[in-house]
Formats: sequence, structure tokens, C-alpha cells
Amino acid sequence: MKKEIKNEVKMIKEIALDNIVELIQKGNHLKVRWVMLNQCGEECVNQVSMGVSPSCSRWAKNHRRNVRRQMRENNICLENICYG
Repeated sequence: MKKEIKNEVKMIKEIALDNIVELIQKGNHLKVRWVMLNQCGEECVNQVSMGVSPSCSRWAKNHRRNVRRQMRENNICLENICYG
């Protein structure tokens, strides 16, 4: 796993509830699953998959945009979260 992937997992771990992140690696992809609280106080499970060794130079920007979009869809307040 590349250093950039480890840094992204570390950032996700910081915003996750109780710093619990589930990693599932199958082949060349890594599924990252974590739980956060939405504005209603309910637990929401977020999941994102990323390549273990991405070749595109814009993968980090695209990944962070997808994570922020997923949080907006789950009604998670982004004001207090510093991600990306």
C-alpha cells in the first residue's frame, strides 16, 4: 500500500466515530468502511473503495470530493469536520 493511501486512511480514522475504521483488501482495491453521526444523531455507515496503487495524479482530489459528497448525502454536518 502506498504512503498516500495510508495517509488517506489516517485522515478517515480521525473523522470516524470512536476512530474505528474497517479495511477490506481484495486484489488491487481497498474498501474503507467507517461510522459517523449525522445531524439527527443517527449512526451512518460510510464506505469508499480506492486502488492500492493509484496511477492517476488526481486520485486524491477525486477521492476527497467523493467522501465529502457521501457525507452530504448522509446529512452529516461538514462545518466541524476538517477533511481534505
